[in-house]
Amino acid sequence: LREETVTLRNEVISQRAETLEENAAIRIEMEKMRTTIGENISIEKKMKTEVDRVEKMSSEVDRVAAKRMLTEVDRIAEERMLTEVERVEERMVIEVDRVEDIMRTEVDRVEEKMRTEVDRVEDIILTE
Repeated sequence: LREETVTLRNEVISQRAETLEENAAIRIEMEKMRTTIGENISIEKKMKTEVDRVEKMSSEVDRVAAKRMLTEVDRIAEERMLTEVERVEERMVIEVDRVEDIMRTEVDRVEEKMRTEVDRVEDIILTE
């Protein structure tokens, strides 16, 4: 009985380790996504800086054109960022749901094993 209990306990520990590994992989993916978003923000800042430099050197007509370009850059950058954020959120929701399903399944499986084991031990005790 002790050996079986130890085996079950080790299985639970192993399953927890697997879940932790999956969570670590999810965190790595989230960090990659954050880096991508950070790079997009950096590019947008560089574009704004370049537009500002052009505005200072240009005539009034050039400044008006640069302002229009800046507005368009902002609009495009915002659309891209929103699209990226939505995509990341969708992936995160799917991943969290997947991990929750795995965890629920594992918990149910372990609970069933434990119930079976308790029933077996009770049967042994009753027959003795």
